[in-house]
Amino acid sequence: MTLQDESTVSKQTKECTHLKCIYIILVAFRLIATTFPGYIHPDEFFQGGQELFFGCSNRYDNDQDALGEDSTHHIQHFHNFSQSQERGFFMNRLNPVQNITATWEFQHKNALRSIVPPAFMTLVPLRLYAAMRSVIRSQSKDDFSFLQYSSDQYTNGWEVWVIPRLFIALLTIVIVDVSIWSICQRIYTSMKRNEEKEKTCLICINIFASSWVTLGFLNRPFTNTLETIILAMLLHVVVLDIQRCMKRSCSNTEIKYKWYCANVHHHMISFSVGAICAMGVFTRFTFVIFAFPVVFAMLHQRGMVEYYSNSSSIIYHKKYNYVKRFISTAFGILLGGIVVSYGFIVADADFYTMQQDINMTSTIKELVKYVTPWNAFRYNSKVTNLSEHGLHPRITHAAVNLPMMYGPLAISFYLSIPRKIKSCYVTFRCWNRNKDADIQLHDLVALICCAVITVALGVLSCAPHQEPRFLLPLILPLVLLHARDVVLLKERVPQGMLMTWIIFNLILLAFFGGMHQAAVIPSLLDLPQIVMGLKSSKTGAGTLPKAIIYYHTYMPPTFLIRTNNMNLNVDAQREISSDHCSSKDGFCFSKMDKSTAAVELCNNVPTIDLKGSDIETLSSIVESQLDCGSDQNNYLLLIAPSASLPAGGDDDRKGIPREGIDQSREICSYSSDLTCTLLWSSLQITTEDMPQWSGLSSFLADIKLDAYNVQCQA
Repeated sequence: MTLQDESTVSKQTKECTHLKCIYIILVAFRLIATTFPGYIHPDEFFQGGQELFFGCSNRYDNDQDALGEDSTHHIQHFHNFSQSQERGFFMNRLNPVQNITATWEFQHKNALRSIVPPAFMTLVPLRLYAAMRSVIRSQSKDDFSFLQYSSDQYTNGWEVWVIPRLFIALLTIVIVDVSIWSICQRIYTSMKRNEEKEKTCLICINIFASSWVTLGFLNRPFTNTLETIILAMLLHVVVLDIQRCMKRSCSNTEIKYKWYCANVHHHMISFSVGAICAMGVFTRFTFVIFAFPVVFAMLHQRGMVEYYSNSSSIIYHKKYNYVKRFISTAFGILLGGIVVSYGFIVADADFYTMQQDINMTSTIKELVKYVTPWNAFRYNSKVTNLSEHGLHPRITHAAVNLPMMYGPLAISFYLSIPRKIKSCYVTFRCWNRNKDADIQLHDLVALICCAVITVALGVLSCAPHQEPRFLLPLILPLVLLHARDVVLLKERVPQGMLMTWIIFNLILLAFFGGMHQAAVIPSLLDLPQIVMGLKSSKTGAGTLPKAIIYYHTYMPPTFLIRTNNMNLNVDAQREISSDHCSSKDGFCFSKMDKSTAAVELCNNVPTIDLKGSDIETLSSIVESQLDCGSDQNNYLLLIAPSASLPAGGDDDRKGIPREGIDQSREICSYSSDLTCTLLWSSLQITTEDMPQWSGLSSFLADIKLDAYNVQCQA
């Protein structure tokens, strides 16, 4: 080794050390980001399981529901859910979950979502956490009652919010990060030096770890996140299998290859791929789109290896061997998929039949009704159904969503399309016409990644409802293909690409992870304390609010209101708290009294989500809930963005004046019979209610979420 080579190796070793330190920092930041208050999309809470298993029972999802005029029940509540004597194996595992707050997707008449993914993302980590906490608390005692403890009984709203996020973040690190690293280690084996290969792999893993998608989506319990994790598992297993097949086909010893194909390991891989695919499909039916190119590559590779391993010169024999291996592998995949799918279907049938208070049936005819991926596909194939969620131009994914999610990675992909078409065509010809000794694993993986991106973009763009998170699994192929383009490795790469990547991800993470609808979650966490203050004042007169109204916000996840010991009644909590706190005007300000307020709010006070309703709807709901004619002391809590409420008096700006907390208005602008008092305020940005620009100070004053005490005017 020359002095120049030694200098190069030393430099690369130093760079690898720096990249490892950066990765450790990014992993730590990913875990810290689980506490960021940014509210990206309601499906994090309403499809991820928190609201389903821990939501408050008094919840109304629209104005008709609150007025008792809505028969569709977008959200239904099922009490004493797992107390039936006749329940299946899965519901026995859910016990003692007492109540279910089911959105329309989880109601038996629709059955669009499997219950297993939300149970895995939410109940599993919370029960592990509850058991660990109980073990720690009972270490000094010979008390093993923790075995009966449940996350449903002994966790508060903050824990239900953060623990599943931490679990998903750790799962992403263990599965997705490791898969990317392992695949990189295999596809860059042609590099001369180990230091150069390690540096390239570290670049890939750091680009993935620094993406705002990883820091904002992949540490939250979205079903899209679980779909991405399962795709990483599938891609990793298939790449390992292709590498083994290529090694066997490069060997001249035909007996070794035939032994490999015949042994149990070979068939277990096929079974595992089918099981992984079934898990993905029951998580989101769109997983089929992402998985198809990967599974086809595995089937084709095994068939081609069998094709060329046969010494016969008769083409018929070779094709027969290809078809035989293709079908046998497909059968193994199908078998694994059927076994796992049956487990999902039985669990879903157990869950949905319990909603109807009937015994679960095991007949095929009845079980077919609970094949949730098929039900979801049928629902989403109708434009009339998708119109309720918003329709977009067919080009939205390619022109808007992909660049918004991945920035420079998406730009690199689009710029490389002419080159990729040529290279993929050459790779596919070599794959079909030559023995694998002439083709590199890197080329095959690049072909698979290009196919995943192209097929996913093409098929998903056919649907008129297109949300950015639908493209979340594409981070895997994009990182494997273009991570090196972001970092300056060659002179042809633009100098500013890396800086563009850093700035792009910082801005998107700050907006979506830190500021977007960021006051909704803190407002729910602070509600018990707000109510405690009102109950101890003359304003509240010692009573609870008649309702909690959220106006022009994302759907409020009511599980955040809950506290520890939700199974205790209010009188019991008051009895406990009275022995441990001092009183003021007859009310305690202890931690237990805050728990009491949380129980009262969650069980007795309706939470009404008015979404983007107009001011007339808000006015009618407020008047119907307060009923000032019967009791002048009635009051309710209104939580709304500053810019969404009209100003009263001589103020021409939108929004109620905000010159300080606890400022009282003489009359609410939307009714002459009401008085509003500002109780709480927190900074947030919502694109649906952006304030009108009338100067920087006015604009900053209006990008807030306010909580008002609305009560009858004396």
